[in-house]
Amino acid sequence: AKNPDLILFEDFAIPPGEIDGQRGALGFGDHRWMASQKHTQIVKDVEVDSGGRLLVRGRQGAEPNMLNRLSIEMENPLPNDFYLLLSGRYDGFDDDDFFGIWVDSMQRQDSSHSYAPNLGIREGRFFARIGLEDTAIGPSASDGETFTLLMKVERHVETGTATVKLWHEDFTGEPVSEVTAPCRWMEKEFRFLGIRMGIATDITDKLIVSRLAVGTTLDAVLSQP
Repeated sequence: AKNPDLILFEDFAIPPGEIDGQRGALGFGDHRWMASQKHTQIVKDVEVDSGGRLLVRGRQGAEPNMLNRLSIEMENPLPNDFYLLLSGRYDGFDDDDFFGIWVDSMQRQDSSHSYAPNLGIREGRFFARIGLEDTAIGPSASDGETFTLLMKVERHVETGTATVKLWHEDFTGEPVSEVTAPCRWMEKEFRFLGIRMGIATDITDKLIVSRLAVGTTLDAVLSQP
């Protein structure tokens, strides 16, 4: 039976190749994703396991600044408190590279989604943020290093603030970083999740995602559904 605390789970265990159909495609698993077909594909990493990997490429030449490579509309809005877990690695990493997994109330491809919760790498370090000004800074990132990041988002409706907590690799203890601040999205419903690559990335850069999970409990996002 499906875990009711698990909102979204993807391990990309589908046949390798290009992602079919930019709109209305089945995408991965049972989920309907919108994807930039040129810059996203499914690959296998047989040295590690038999599962699939999502490969997301960096910026190509004169592309626009807003490189939203992938997004999905979830069945229901996210609750006030939720966890987002990401496992992957970044090949071709430089300190000016950026990627963020965002959750937002809209799916616009020409938006930075920077005033909504994000989890990823920025200025050489792992980060989670409430918005552009309020960021929880984690450890340094390295080229080719496998990582698992966990973000918890909490809305405090009574005070009009939000808290974002960041864990790296070890999820049993205290977060490596957290931030609490007033937020612009207190009244918004987060229905969308996406991945954006930064303007300083290169086409040879590869963000390789092996697992993505959103849930209402820590156990839900850490377990296999």
